Amino acid sequence: MGHMEYIPPGEIEKPVNSVYYLPHHCVFKEDSTTTKLRVVFDGSATTSTGQSLNDTLMVGPTVQDDLYSIIMRFRFYPIALSADIAKMYRQVALEDKSKDFHRILWRLNKSDEIKHLRMTRVTYGIALSAFYSTRCLNEVADQSKNPMIKESLKNCFYVDDFLGGANDKHEAERLISDLCEELNSHEFPLRKWTSSNAKIIEGLPEHLREKSDVLELFSDEYKIKALGVSWKPNKDISCFSTALPELKLLTKRTLLSTISKLFDPMGWLAPFIINFKCLMQQLWVQGFDWDSEVDQKTKEKWYELTGTLPQLLELQIPRSMISHPIKEVQLHVFCDASEKAYAAAIYARITNDDGKTFAYLLTSKTKVAPVKAISVPKLELCGASLATKLLKSVHSILRKTNLKITSHAWTDSTIVLQWLAQLPRTWNTFVANRVSQIQETLPRSDWKHVPTAVNPADLASRGVLADTLISSSLWWNGPDWLTKDERHWPNLLPSLVEAPEKRTVKAKTNAESEQIRTVLANHAQNEEMTDGIFRL
Repeated sequence: MGHMEYIPPGEIEKPVNSVYYLPHHCVFKEDSTTTKLRVVFDGSATTSTGQSLNDTLMVGPTVQDDLYSIIMRFRFYPIALSADIAKMYRQVALEDKSKDFHRILWRLNKSDEIKHLRMTRVTYGIALSAFYSTRCLNEVADQSKNPMIKESLKNCFYVDDFLGGANDKHEAERLISDLCEELNSHEFPLRKWTSSNAKIIEGLPEHLREKSDVLELFSDEYKIKALGVSWKPNKDISCFSTALPELKLLTKRTLLSTISKLFDPMGWLAPFIINFKCLMQQLWVQGFDWDSEVDQKTKEKWYELTGTLPQLLELQIPRSMISHPIKEVQLHVFCDASEKAYAAAIYARITNDDGKTFAYLLTSKTKVAPVKAISVPKLELCGASLATKLLKSVHSILRKTNLKITSHAWTDSTIVLQWLAQLPRTWNTFVANRVSQIQETLPRSDWKHVPTAVNPADLASRGVLADTLISSSLWWNGPDWLTKDERHWPNLLPSLVEAPEKRTVKAKTNAESEQIRTVLANHAQNEEMTDGIFRL
């Protein structure tokens, strides 16, 4: 590939501020189907000045959609496609003046002379490498005359990973062909193609497939990682890996490190993971040091939670929410709060042209309640605020799907509904600020009351174990009435109570009023005396 060159002897000696030598080592990635042994370059290694190359570089702006957005839109394709660009960074050349900042030392054997080499291509481990390569991909999109290719390059790539789809088999085959042709012309070869329709991949040359073995290609257990989320293409389902390391010593550091391995970018496991968030908050409140062993109560809770973790292997989440042409899409956001946490969950209610309606969990988000105690109604309002922000974000993401989407918001708090029914200035500062933020996105007419028993966000605000989560149709598909006609939805408000936090104007006491009257009377008497003197 010519991605490295020997440095001519006459160019090795240069001022120390004009060169940088990258430490490097190998990493073995067993689950890779292509490059199992990879070289890692450390651009963050400090020099004698105490600074590294990465310290002196600007990272550059983000020019692609985030992982969350791409995974969400991935569920709106009837046929899914995934691929990646082979050696993407290595396809982008460095400027001559940058090459000496990408030097390495190398020898094959200990007895060999040390060689000085420098990179000629963008290199892994350097702070701005991601920007260089993704900016080049965007340039390819800008130059493309094909609208479908332009849209795919702009909206379906996360660094070098492609995650998109098509409406039918013919469109999918055309997209693969056009995308490969376009990117090959710019030295960005696509490979490792996978689809929810195995027949599409079977028609590709072996070197373009993720799996060359035809038997494995059609296996129901065939599984890949799609932007970190496990996906079984032939079943077209997402699933979770639950392999967590066994901890010999439970400390705040080891617990937090282990919890971070539960990768759930869409919030599908929120009712389960919120338990771990609350557990960590308690360790902070109790003042445990990072490496001190936790107390027995925390250990018991940890083992209870992790004991049900393997059951998540049974979880199967449908990837596609669309199987026929769509007639209508509605987003229903539910919010709730408890003393531990508050949460919001969004469901996509999809009606096909044939009149059938389905509901799927799209995304959710949770936050632990503040350490400083506040009332449950205020926490419910925080939940409504979180729901509004989440809904606004989802609307922005799905705008690129060109779907017409309407929204509905649900809460089981009658006090929150009363707060939202009035102008923000009606309430005290805490409530007024959040009511103002909510009303900017969702008017009061979009909010409805849902009974607590059928509010799916209740599960995420209180937390449940993995076995309960897996079997909860309320969580995965929302209330039963969500797929029925609107006349079956809850439409009656319960009797409203007096809403707290109303802003009041301070009234004067009787004593204060009497004092004011005395001052005014004295003032009037003084004016009469002054008038009499002037008349004399």
